[in-house]
Amino acid sequence: MSRDFLLLGYYGRQNTGDDAMLVALVRKLRAWFPSCKLRVTTNHPDLLPPEVVQASVESVSLSIHALIQGIHKSEAVVLGGGTHFHDLGSKPRYFWLLLRFAVLFAYARLTVKKVVLVGIGIGPLRTWWSRCLVALILGCSHVVMVRDPDSLQLARKLGKSMSLLGFDLAVLLESGDNAGRISEYESPILGINLLPAFDIYYHAAQRDQELVEALSEALEGALSGSNRWRIRLIEFKGSMAEGDTTMMGALWEALVHRQVSVEKPVFEKDPERMLEIVKGCDAMITMRYHACLFSFLAEVPSIWIDYHPKNASLAHDVHLPPKALVPLEVASDEIADRLLDLLAKPESFVAESPVHNPSTRLHKALAEIEARSLRNG
Repeated sequence: MSRDFLLLGYYGRQNTGDDAMLVALVRKLRAWFPSCKLRVTTNHPDLLPPEVVQASVESVSLSIHALIQGIHKSEAVVLGGGTHFHDLGSKPRYFWLLLRFAVLFAYARLTVKKVVLVGIGIGPLRTWWSRCLVALILGCSHVVMVRDPDSLQLARKLGKSMSLLGFDLAVLLESGDNAGRISEYESPILGINLLPAFDIYYHAAQRDQELVEALSEALEGALSGSNRWRIRLIEFKGSMAEGDTTMMGALWEALVHRQVSVEKPVFEKDPERMLEIVKGCDAMITMRYHACLFSFLAEVPSIWIDYHPKNASLAHDVHLPPKALVPLEVASDEIADRLLDLLAKPESFVAESPVHNPSTRLHKALAEIEARSLRNG
């Protein structure tokens, strides 16, 4: 019976999504096995969510030597969600990342450890080597639970026919009660999250700046002559590498220059507090996957900028209206018209799927993982 777990991921890097999944995973494992030993991979234990720190977890650095030792000491390795298995962007970078996972999971299998993948996303896989490496990773895993139907199709195509369909672990943070959402301001709040996607994936930082300029101009035009709306800038990844801080700071400066009512960018390392911040919004424009997911959980009318196929996969899964999903390539050109539509008819920018549908799906898959893979050894 596995009661000693290594929780593998890039935690404590000021990434709300990763840390939300970690909080949910720690809660679930402690509910199943109250006295279990939990080891969490992180290079920044001081930046882990407060609830995880209070759960008396042991931190393991992300060096290969430390990870091998962590696997050796544990009975099971659990990868708790995330978009690790893709090749969008820099090919050499993702080759080495996928190879790293393949080596770690192969070592775990050779040393008779359980390997469990929970709520993961897969794809895109556009190269032969990425498909081979992900097939090896999945083959080394005792159980694979993916978060969306597109990932399930890919997993089965790569040979993991018994993969389970669940959902993103962050849905476990949701209480299900979004009635009576209250803001500290009398004015309605428009929440915004951006990331430097062009720079990260295409080395085209100038196009990120063009998006900031287009959005700030659209906001000025849509809100001119009205003091009702207030802009809330929300960072879902903080000031570390590839974070939101630069983009959000540039947008804040542009809006201040245009005399649009805007709050300074906010980042909160407690993911539940971040969900409450999203619930305080009356509408949103989002980019990060978990910013989109949080807007769905909070039932906030939203425009999602589709910078990575995972956003489209989520949108299709929860039945987001097509007009609420804007491809990154045309976002600068189309954001003004979509924004006016969002403010005029917010009810037409809400996902059709109720939150309890994917939540129920996840709980069912987790129950099967517990019974079939973890509790029965």
